[in-house]
Amino acid sequence: MAVVNHFVHRTVAERYERNRPHFHPRVIALIRERLQLTRPLPRALDVGCGTGQSAVALRACAGRVFAADVSAAMLAVAPAVEGITYVRAPAENLPFGAGEFPLVTVGLAIHWFDRHRFLAEASRVLGPGGWLVIYGHHYTKKVAGCAEFANWCDEVYLRRYPPGPRHGEPVNAAELEAHGLRLRDRTGYTEMRPYTAETFADCLMTHSNVIKQVEDGDEPAAAVRAWLAAELRRLFGGEAAREVEFAGWITWVQKD
Repeated sequence: MAVVNHFVHRTVAERYERNRPHFHPRVIALIRERLQLTRPLPRALDVGCGTGQSAVALRACAGRVFAADVSAAMLAVAPAVEGITYVRAPAENLPFGAGEFPLVTVGLAIHWFDRHRFLAEASRVLGPGGWLVIYGHHYTKKVAGCAEFANWCDEVYLRRYPPGPRHGEPVNAAELEAHGLRLRDRTGYTEMRPYTAETFADCLMTHSNVIKQVEDGDEPAAAVRAWLAAELRRLFGGEAAREVEFAGWITWVQKD
């Protein structure tokens, strides 16, 4: 089945901006440390920037950030920040010249790309020795004091709202090498974030499996949100916040 990008609706973009965890600054700090950036790079490119969370964070690494996304709706709610230029463009056809960037980042987006074409573009716009940093962040199905949560995710939630097709496997050394890129490392981290039943329901409303049902199916957003909140209140044991575990991963790639 074809991979479909569901993040093209204005209502989705608004929910995403309000309710997705803003984890990008932590990754950007790790990039600065790994690349030993004692001063900002002159420019950097963020591909699949969505509502701009990743681009705003990347500004700490570069004097000027170019941020590209295919969704006009997502770009419409991205914040205007000095030094950031938003461009509507697909990852597979970037409107930049060869060797323009020492750093290209992709956060929470590569699973929607045609990877072969994107990696060719990333290699093209990177200068010699430049870095491509691909990263993501997801909840692990572990909730403090709620052993039932993982089973509910698998047996109830994901059966009701199954994920659609995506390119979910990690990039591998062979496909990178085909484009003059080298896999240097993979690193990760975990963190706990507090959520009530209501706020975690809002978070799940930004995920593609739910968006697919709401925007492309026949279940109204309000009904989905009410069901999620009711289920999570039962699991969480009321309105008190629970610590939800998230895992982050970073793939470090360098151009020859």
